[in-house]
Amino acid sequence: MSTGYLTRSDERRRFDVEFLYKEENISASRFMRSSGDMTAKKIAACSILTGVLFLLFDMVSALLTSPLVSPYADLPIWKIPPNIVAGVIFDLINGVILVVVYITIYKGLPGLGWKKGLNYGIIVGLFRVVMTSFSSIVLYNVPLIVVTSSLITGYLEIVILCMILALLYEKTIARTQSGSERRFL
Repeated sequence: MSTGYLTRSDERRRFDVEFLYKEENISASRFMRSSGDMTAKKIAACSILTGVLFLLFDMVSALLTSPLVSPYADLPIWKIPPNIVAGVIFDLINGVILVVVYITIYKGLPGLGWKKGLNYGIIVGLFRVVMTSFSSIVLYNVPLIVVTSSLITGYLEIVILCMILALLYEKTIARTQSGSERRFL
């Protein structure tokens, strides 16, 4: 029969339960913080690696298309010499953008692994490469062969890059976030 008053042992049990609950929450929040830090580091590493790959792919594309583009080297559309520092910075920024958008829309992309990256690359290529090529034809006096070679190499570049990004994401970041909701912010 209860008198409505807590005995000393009841108070002690309640204190122990509250203490354990608070300790569990504190250690869980510490874990979440450290897990979040690790995920942020992996996202940053993945972004930098994607940016470096972007830069390497741009160099390979330039080498592959130079025989097609070199007859048009005299046209006033080219920046001579090209701004290499800006190119490196912009490719690294593009790497960050690709990773952040990929993480944001990850669940909505069909497929798994590299197939998910292929689908992402097709989407990104439509917005980045195809639209830029169309704008170049409309706005600038650029020979069609230059735009076409840029369209083909740019689209292949972005699709391959996104497939690699998908594999990187699955191997690093997705494992860190398994069991929890995958969110960037």
